[in-house]
Amino acid sequence: MTCELDHVQLSIPPRHEAAIVDFYETFLGAQELEKPDALRPNGGCWLQVGSLALHFGVEEGFRPHQKSHLAFRLANYDEVVRLLQRDGYDVTVDTRLADVRRCYVGDPVGNRLELIAG
Repeated sequence: MTCELDHVQLSIPPRHEAAIVDFYETFLGAQELEKPDALRPNGGCWLQVGSLALHFGVEEGFRPHQKSHLAFRLANYDEVVRLLQRDGYDVTVDTRLADVRRCYVGDPVGNRLELIAG
């Protein structure tokens, strides 16, 4: 059996698509993908980050998760962390793994992201 990850979907509150696109383009180099016409009325947006497709779906009563997260390995980790801090994002460095440089940050709606140097 062959199994590949096709995409990951995260929830966002209504009317936050522009902030999501701007964040992921600015800090992770994402590119916005065209949503199929049949799905556009649902709102949300689709992005490509490296080989990963991210779909953001609108959810009424949205609440970000406190523990679950996406993890991105970044060649330009230090630069991204510096830019996030410059722009006022709360970056939490995690030093519990001796051989791993990583931190956590919330996207504009609070979706938790782990950023790993590499």
